[in-house]
Formats: sequence, C-alpha cells, structure tokens
Amino acid sequence: MKKILLVFLTFIALKASAYEFAYTTNDVTIVYADMALQMPLGYIKEGRKVVVGKGGSEINTIIPILLNGKVVFVKKTDVTFEEKGFKISRAPIIKEHRIVDVDENYLDRLLKNTYFTFDFSAVNSGEGLEVYTKSLGGSETTNFKKFNIGLENRIIDSRSAFGIYFSYLQATNEVADIKTAIVGGEYQYRVLKLFNAASLELYAGLFLSADITVDAVRIVQTNSGFPTRVAEELYGSLWGHKYGARLRVFPYASYSLYGHFGFSKYKTIGMDIGTSSSGGDSKLEEFGGLDIGLGISVNL
Repeated sequence: MKKILLVFLTFIALKASAYEFAYTTNDVTIVYADMALQMPLGYIKEGRKVVVGKGGSEINTIIPILLNGKVVFVKKTDVTFEEKGFKISRAPIIKEHRIVDVDENYLDRLLKNTYFTFDFSAVNSGEGLEVYTKSLGGSETTNFKKFNIGLENRIIDSRSAFGIYFSYLQATNEVADIKTAIVGGEYQYRVLKLFNAASLELYAGLFLSADITVDAVRIVQTNSGFPTRVAEELYGSLWGHKYGARLRVFPYASYSLYGHFGFSKYKTIGMDIGTSSSGGDSKLEEFGGLDIGLGISVNL
C-alpha cells in the first residue's frame, strides 16, 4: 500500500512540478514498472532524453520518469542530468512506444517496423510511347496502369526508411499492348511529421524487369485502299528510376493510407526491333512520366 501511495504521489509531483531532463548513458537502460525493479518493461537506447520531475536528480538511487502519462523507473546510474537545458537539447525525447521489449530479438524488431503496402497508380506514357505508336500507324495515346505490392521498413523515430516492391505495369492502345513485371527498391526520407497523424516524405528508387512484352499491330495501307493489320510479338528487358513525394495519414498505425506524386522513367534493354507501318524499323526505347497513385499499408 505504501508503494502504491508513493507511486501516486510521484505521479502528482511530476505533473504538478516543472520538468527537467536526463539522458541515458549506457548502451541499454532498463525501464521498470515498479520501484523494486522486479518488473522490467523494456529498455531505452543510449543518448535518449527522458522527462524527470524537478529535483529528480536528488532522489535516492531510483529515478521516476514520465512516459505518456505513466510513471516508470530507471536506475540513477543509467542516466545523466542535463545542465541548464542546453547539454542535450537536440536529443530525441523518449515516448512509450520507443521502449524496446527486453525479450525482443532482431527479427521481432524488424517485423514490428515492417509494413505491407498495396497501391494503384497511373503513369503518363510520355513521348517515347507516342513516337512508337505513330511508327505503327496509330494515333491513340494512353497512360499506363501500375499495381504495386511491397514491404517497407519504417521506424517512427528515424527519418530514413526503405522498401522493396513488385509491380505490374500495363498500357493498351489501338496498335500496342505493353506489359511487364518489375522488381525495385526505394529509399525514403521523412521531411515532416505532424505528431502521428500525418507525415510527408521524399522518395527515390530504381527498378528492373527481365521481361517486357509488346504485342504490336502495324497498320499497313494496301493497293486496294483498305488498311491491313499485321501483328508481331516483341520482347526485351528494362530498367528505370523514380522520385517524388508521398503523404501518409496515420503512418505508424496498424492501417494507414497514403498518396504519392512523382515521376517514373522506363528504358528498354535489348528490345526486339519490329517493323513500322512504312516497312522500316520500329522499336520501343523508353516511356514514362508523371506518376500519381493512392495506396494502403498494413503493419505486420
């Protein structure tokens, strides 16, 4: 009963008094739920700022700290107190969700920060596809439809993140049906976070496909005056790059939404050369442009 009362009074004191800060000095600082240090909750990494009630540096060998409205305890030997508010003013303040579980292994921590993503985007075909379409005798332009699934590793107290993706890309018009499956990677850098409600990030990535298929149909004018359609199937590989910005809503929740605005560029490698409507060579060399999409992510 005395311990419960002491914890309650400590909580009131922390709430009512001015705060001071301390920061963790060991590789790991164990956080306990009780003053007897019998119930470890997890640990905090070195160099993290914690909130302590004014005068906490003078209290025994056990330091009560405040995490998201809860009083927990650490050993005084595991922290160093800030001097006049300047010494560690740029260190990240610890929040409850940043305490690492004592029993977690590397795989547990990796999965906790990993998200499955699915999105759909429209990609502008660009001048390259327009030129290729005209070489086959067509005039209709179209945009690409892209479906993405992926895995992202995003840590709430880190600005940097990365992801790997599998994409299916397709575009169809009157003279060409283009489709390919793509594997790629992406680096993300968060430039803005509004609490945990939203975030804005920049991204850049590379991708590669070992197989792009083009079902081409060239329109040939005959002596009779009626056009003839001649089909051929062409193959090749491609590589490309992308960059842009992404806005996320509740980015670290179990389920979140996001939208992106960027540019994607695709260049073919070893693409088969077909025949144009005039009888010359015809080859799809590049395509891509503005890339806009919406998606959902799920925390694993």
